[in-house]
Amino acid sequence: LIAMPQLMDPNFHHTVMLLAEYTTEGAYGLVLNRAIDRTLGQVARPESPVDSRLHDRSVWYGGPIELDNAVVVFEDRSTDLVNALGQNVSALGNSLFITGNTSILTTHAEQLSRVPFKVVAGHAGWGMAQLDTELAQSAWLAAPLDKELLFSETDTMWTRAVQSLGINPTQLATAGGESELAN
Repeated sequence: LIAMPQLMDPNFHHTVMLLAEYTTEGAYGLVLNRAIDRTLGQVARPESPVDSRLHDRSVWYGGPIELDNAVVVFEDRSTDLVNALGQNVSALGNSLFITGNTSILTTHAEQLSRVPFKVVAGHAGWGMAQLDTELAQSAWLAAPLDKELLFSETDTMWTRAVQSLGINPTQLATAGGESELAN
């Protein structure tokens, strides 16, 4: 999902969202393009250790809900890591997986260090039909899952996501009807 310019909520303005779950009861997603000014080494706690090989990796803001809880989104083409984690992992498609089992940052650090991954704190949630309503109101653009974009630099992610749909971001109208300046 790509936030339209008129979505002014500071939690979601100009965000690119990974829709991790969508059911009749609601939806769950992760903001992909907001880094928290912290690394895994800085946020590691005795009860949630992080292998030193991963200490310099950034932590990402996933949304305003449950900021104390993190998930790991990772690519695993061989499924070795997925098989090692067992039932504690969900497939997102296209060799992408998600787990709330952050012990992976210690117990499987060697394998994780060899694949693209993001640690995301917090998430976004929508109640029954809420996301459908927001989509109908043009608050979001739906876009296919793009692994390259997911693990890329965040400064230009929103602009590149819009462009991937064949849309010039400067042509999008904001709530006031003015065109949006690309960022």
